[in-house]
Amino acid sequence: MITKELTTVLLEILEEDYLISHDRLKEEYWDMALTGKHFRLSGFELAALVLEFEKRTGIMIDINEKPMYALASINDILKSISQGEFATNN
Repeated sequence: MITKELTTVLLEILEEDYLISHDRLKEEYWDMALTGKHFRLSGFELAALVLEFEKRTGIMIDINEKPMYALASINDILKSISQGEFATNN
């Protein structure tokens, strides 16, 4: 199960670091591609988002097990965590 705290961290990064307004981060948009027209992140920014999330939470998403495009949306990132596709930083 995804904790509310991890979801909050991901949304805070998008709002604070990528200046995406709170209105654009409503749950109804979480299946939209982060690199699409709604969020407008570049591929580089998506990779940086994942790295920043890992840094802040201590959770490493195992990108060796899946292609980067499998982490294309907010829900994709959260699903990866909930399915245990990560390793903790030690």
